Amino acid sequence: MALRDDDTVWTWGRNNAGQLGCGNTLDSDWPIPIDVDDVYAIEAGTSRSFVIKNDGTAWAWGSNYRGQLGDGTNTDSWLPVQVENLNNTISISPLGFLHSSAVMSDGTVMMWGLNSNGQLGTDTSIGNYELTPIEILNFNDVISTSTTYASSFAIKNDGTVWACAYVLLSV
Repeated sequence: MALRDDDTVWTWGRNNAGQLGCGNTLDSDWPIPIDVDDVYAIEAGTSRSFVIKNDGTAWAWGSNYRGQLGDGTNTDSWLPVQVENLNNTISISPLGFLHSSAVMSDGTVMMWGLNSNGQLGTDTSIGNYELTPIEILNFNDVISTSTTYASSFAIKNDGTVWACAYVLLSV
């Protein structure tokens, strides 16, 4: 995925889940323009892609098996759909297996998707999933997030690192 100087987005490569955002699931060896404009940031996950527009909204496309696009459904989208509840987004981390996180301009964190290992940091039962972004308590003054297979991390303004993850301890 590439963001050009004219704020347009171009994608290419594997497209088995519609992650290129071009309206089909055909792979492409050549860059394809995507129907989103006024973009200032891009992020690509394994089977989904995100853009953040200059107005702070976030848009996504690709695999959505457990709501990882954040559009209120669990239906894959081959074209950009708006991520709900994200209006002041400054960054997105879509690298989690089936979950994503975003940092908002006020330093709060929103997460959505699968919660099979507690990676969303909510009080919901492990194994649930969130179809739309929800604010994560105690993740404030955050400057960056990162998602991995079954964990989520946040770096706060004071340099501390916070994590949401399932931890298996042996005694």
